[in-house]
Amino acid sequence: MSAVPLDVALTDPDYMEAAGRLFRAKKVEGFEPVALHLYRVPDGTILYARVRMHKPAANGGHEKFIRPFWHNGARWTHGEPKQGGGKLLYGLPDLVAHADAVVVIVEGEQKADALTKIGAGRLIGITSGGATSVGTADWSLLAGRHVLLWPDYDAPGAKYANEVTAKLDEQRCTVERLDVTALGLPDAGDVMDWLVSFEVAHKRVPNADEVLALPRTDDAPIASEDPETTVPKTENETDEQAIERLAALKPMQYDRVRGAEARRMGVKVSTLDRMILATRSSESRADDPFPEVEPWHEPVDGAALLDELVRVVQRFIVCNTATAHATALWITMTWLIDSVDVAPIAAITAPEKRCGKSQLLFLIGRLSSRPLAASNITPAALFRAIEAWKPTLLIDEADAFMRENEELRGLLNCGHTRDSAYVVRTVGDDHMPKQFFVWGAKAIAGIGHLADTLMDRSITLELRRKLAHEQVDKLRHAEPGLFERLRAKLARWADDNEETVRVARPVILDALHDRAADNWEPLLQIAGNAGGAWPERARQTALVLSGGSEQAQSTGTELLADIQEVFETRKATRLFSADLLDGLLLDEEKPWATWRGGKPMTLKQLSNRLGEYGIRSAQIRIGYESKKGFLRSQFDDAFNRYLSVTPTSTISSETSKQTRAGGCFAVSDSNGKTIAEEVHVINSDDEESL
Repeated sequence: MSAVPLDVALTDPDYMEAAGRLFRAKKVEGFEPVALHLYRVPDGTILYARVRMHKPAANGGHEKFIRPFWHNGARWTHGEPKQGGGKLLYGLPDLVAHADAVVVIVEGEQKADALTKIGAGRLIGITSGGATSVGTADWSLLAGRHVLLWPDYDAPGAKYANEVTAKLDEQRCTVERLDVTALGLPDAGDVMDWLVSFEVAHKRVPNADEVLALPRTDDAPIASEDPETTVPKTENETDEQAIERLAALKPMQYDRVRGAEARRMGVKVSTLDRMILATRSSESRADDPFPEVEPWHEPVDGAALLDELVRVVQRFIVCNTATAHATALWITMTWLIDSVDVAPIAAITAPEKRCGKSQLLFLIGRLSSRPLAASNITPAALFRAIEAWKPTLLIDEADAFMRENEELRGLLNCGHTRDSAYVVRTVGDDHMPKQFFVWGAKAIAGIGHLADTLMDRSITLELRRKLAHEQVDKLRHAEPGLFERLRAKLARWADDNEETVRVARPVILDALHDRAADNWEPLLQIAGNAGGAWPERARQTALVLSGGSEQAQSTGTELLADIQEVFETRKATRLFSADLLDGLLLDEEKPWATWRGGKPMTLKQLSNRLGEYGIRSAQIRIGYESKKGFLRSQFDDAFNRYLSVTPTSTISSETSKQTRAGGCFAVSDSNGKTIAEEVHVINSDDEESL
């Protein structure tokens, strides 16, 4: 079962091909496949898979991309199937096969695989997945087992272990916890770090006995408190006194007791967290520009709330229905930014001035969580503001502002996904490098088409100038309390639904290309949880704004498409460079006739542009003439990669006989033995291989 580093191919070619198709865009972005984790039912049948990819990061580490996918009976799709009674644990076939083994629970599939491999049937690595997966998993198959917890050496790791312990208590398990403070791990260190350090020190991998001999901690992780690390309760302690006591704890100390304290006080853990955060922030509130929003006093119907947001948008803004729907969903996303993994930019565009761009941006600011106008802020201040305040960033006049600020554009690009939302800058007089976390929601408004890299990461909210008969209200004329009431409802709905939104895996429409599918995933998560007409409404909105052939092409893909048309129109297999350029310049409505400052594209500019795709002119002969030109076949790879929606090429039998190639998926049994091998070489005939 499980997965190993990708040096061999997947036994089931369907999963390999599906992974290649669904996550091809990440390969183009520089992510390399690391593993394919297969979630199986106890009899070994695969229910779904989770792909893991890494990309080298500027700080010497790597960015991670981990996503599930499955076959729904009709097609391959992002996400995972609904599972009644709770989500599948990872590693169940080995758990069932080795009834006497010690179960070691870790955070993440890679660590579970590593432990199962060295366990030799004496210990089994099990996980529910990521740090927030505990509450939705089915732990019943562990009933009565001896369980050892191996937390990551950080606050989220302790929190994960605490939550798992609470679940195992319900299953009457015997639970122990490794003392990670005694393992010599770095900050945020984990199983993989310990394995590496062991191999360096001993020139071999550890065995099961050496893992089971690691020191345990005597802390009772949830049921009680350690008097040496917590502030003791007083007799007849009030809730207010308990909040003050807990707020005085260090973060890791608080994580160890938060579950038990929440149960004792009869509140949700998320409610307790919010109260502790508010108390801890009281002394520094003067440095925080965002007032606390008191959640609505009663539960909020999600569908009704989204309907009300749409009505407010259309009351103040002239826009089509799809734009109003997308705006309502995006505003809601800002309140759930910690529950989603992709933060699409809200790109407010219009062809001319006075179309309401600033008005919509201001309206979004009135309704979003922690809005920060940043049109006149320096990049250095912005990095610090995002990390300190976690705002919703609002940038107006982006067409001018972004053109003069390449650094800000880079910040917006890298903040698209949670895993990649880091920038490194030097700080202080000694210019020490510092990593800034720039994750968060961002809205920008500008005239015309923004940079391709930004538009590719955006939900486009396109506006038009209103006609004489189209009347909308001015924001300054809104009745008192309108936006405060909506913000309170948004805060309450977000509090009540943060976990269900976090684990939601909506079906992604085939008509959306990979990046568009990523952009719409958080909005579809929200719509699915809101219910009513909104799941279907959100899908239709995604198709209208981002679907299929309606997607705007980048300049490069537009050039490739026009070159393809020139070859097809002339029924040519080769063209001189000058003739190809003449064909491009024939259509005066295309950008090539006014490429730079109103002047047509030159041969040198064409050559430079094609060079970016690895296409270079050469001396060719047509009839009796020999000049610089291109063969049609030179463009095949670029046409297939950037113009084809559905791949048409197949893997040749000769290709599949090559020796092992890097970047291929593998599946092995729990001892690391390769079950089967089917090798794919990445070339122009195998464009879908990862």
